[in-house]
Order: sequence, then C-alpha cells, then structure tokens
Amino acid sequence: MMRFWLILRGSNMDRNLLEWFKTEEGKRIAFEIVLDELLEINLFRGIYDAKNGKEEYMYGIGAVMECIAYKCNDEIGNAFSDMFVQNIATSIERANPNY
Repeated sequence: MMRFWLILRGSNMDRNLLEWFKTEEGKRIAFEIVLDELLEINLFRGIYDAKNGKEEYMYGIGAVMECIAYKCNDEIGNAFSDMFVQNIATSIERANPNY
C-alpha cells in the first residue's frame, strides 16, 4: 500500500486520482483496501494463540480494526465486530477448554 502512495506522489498524471482519494467515496474505498489487506492476517481477524498471548492485546487490535471497518460502512463494521469477537472466543476456548 505504501508503495502505491509513493508512486502516486511522484506522478503528475495521477493528480486526479489523488484528489479523488480525498473525497468521501475515495476515503471509504481506501479503508476497504486497507481492511482487505489486514484481514489476510489471522491476528487481525481475532485468531491468535490464546495460551501464550494476551487477551487485552487482542481487544486493542479489535478496536483499531473495528474503527477501520466502520469507516467502510456500518454493515461491514457490524460483520467485522461479530467475526472478531467470535474468533477471540474460539481462540480462548481452544487454549482453555474449561474457560
């Protein structure tokens, strides 16, 4: 993603695209791109090693990811929130069956 912005910053022909990303629609799509990239990593979906990792840390990640998801739209934000909480609960249950 950073490479994409560096290319745009140095290019005259992409000035219109840069201006478009400053619009509400452009920002929303940029957040969708970021969210899609991050969700390829299990940690950012709430899937983690609950036996060795800290649950508190995951709630911090969840808060940031939820913010990004809601910047896309409410439906994506709600779906992400439900998925993240379910994945954390599953991770905890796997690590501690008597939790």
